[in-house]
Amino acid sequence: MTQHVLILESTKFHHAKRQWRIEVGRYTLLRLTYGQTGGALKTATAWDGWGRPVFPDPARLIEAMAVSVENLAGPQVDLWLDEDAKGRQFLEFSATASLSDFFEGAALIAAEMAAILSRPARLNSSSGRLACANGALVAAA
Repeated sequence: MTQHVLILESTKFHHAKRQWRIEVGRYTLLRLTYGQTGGALKTATAWDGWGRPVFPDPARLIEAMAVSVENLAGPQVDLWLDEDAKGRQFLEFSATASLSDFFEGAALIAAEMAAILSRPARLNSSSGRLACANGALVAAA
């Protein structure tokens, strides 16, 4: 059964005027920020204070996003593992695309993530560029 994906406006980031959270099932999985020419999609690290809580296992969330992006767009997408100001890891990619393309892509990725979140995490890197190969995260050169 496919779960319903909700893309809802957010005010979490003080520096981003145009931003959304992506919820599936009981959890917020992703955040989307968008500027004049493109945007960024990243795994959620903290709750907005309203809406659904963030998925409780960051490693599984990061892996689910990496695998979903590989399944939907191929291994050529550059993914970046980083930390927020509070030391919480998140996975991100950015691109130049229309907002409607970002909404469509975010919905597809979130639905795919929800379908694979039961897989165990295999994250072995603390920072840097990542790729996904055959359903597993690997450090990229």
